[in-house]
Amino acid sequence: MPVKRADVLGVPVDCVTMETAVGIADDWVLNGSRPRTIFAVNPEKVIKAQRGLSRISGGLAIHFKTSI
Repeated sequence: MPVKRADVLGVPVDCVTMETAVGIADDWVLNGSRPRTIFAVNPEKVIKAQRGLSRISGGLAIHFKTSI
């Protein structure tokens, strides 16, 4: 399932709808995928990630589209 990935101030963010995010998570669970993390991104989290206070790796950073 190809997902558009954007760079938000140096942080990779997958641009998906809530429906797509739930579908991805369902696939992970149903297929016995390794443990993963989903983040709902906001400006504060991006700033922390830039400063190294948050780790966004080995998971899927997700931005829920609202008016894009």
